[in-house]
Amino acid sequence: MAQVSRFPIIRYNPDVVEQPGRMLAPPYDVIDDEAGQRLAADAQWSSVLIDKAASGSAARDQLEAWLGDDVLEEGAIGVAVVQQRYVGPDGVRRTRIGLLCELALEPLGEGSIHPHERTFDAPRIEREALLRDSGINTSPVFLLYDDAEAPLDELLASVTDDEPDLTALEADGTQTAVWFVEDLAVLDRI
Repeated sequence: MAQVSRFPIIRYNPDVVEQPGRMLAPPYDVIDDEAGQRLAADAQWSSVLIDKAASGSAARDQLEAWLGDDVLEEGAIGVAVVQQRYVGPDGVRRTRIGLLCELALEPLGEGSIHPHERTFDAPRIEREALLRDSGINTSPVFLLYDDAEAPLDELLASVTDDEPDLTALEADGTQTAVWFVEDLAVLDRI
C-alpha cells in the first residue's frame, strides 16, 4: 500500500492577494517562454515566476521574498485537493480530482507505485535542481489511483462538497478548484 502523508502547505495570503486563483499557472512542461512571460505580466505574483525561474536559487529568493512580504503564508500541515474541469483533445468535457500530498518513494517497479511513462533527462534534471536549490516542489508528480473499494472521489466528497479555497480559469477554459485540508479526521479517512 502506498504511504501517503501530510506536508507543510505554502499558499497565497488572501489578505494580500485578492484573487489567488489568478496566480496559478499550468504545469511547467506545457508553458513555453512566450506563455510564461504572458502569465508573469498578467499576475504580479504568478506561480510561474517561481516555477520557471532562471535557477533554483532565484526561485528560492523569490519564494523567501513573497513569504517576507506576506504574499505567501505558511499554513498548517495538511493536503490539498484539486479538481479540474476541462475539455480533452477528443472534445469531451471531463472532471478529474487529485490529491496533493507526500508519497513515500519505493524502488522503481516494486511496491504499489508503478511507472507509467518515460521521462526525458533534461527536464528531470532541471526539476531536480529546482527542488534541491529552492527547497520547494513546484512540480508534483501526476499519478493515477484505482481502488474500487475506496474511490478517491468518494473519499474526498466531504471536502469537495464545500466551497473551494481558491478557483482559477485558464485561457483554454480549464476550471481549477483547490481545497486545503487540515482537519485530522478528514486526513485520517484519506
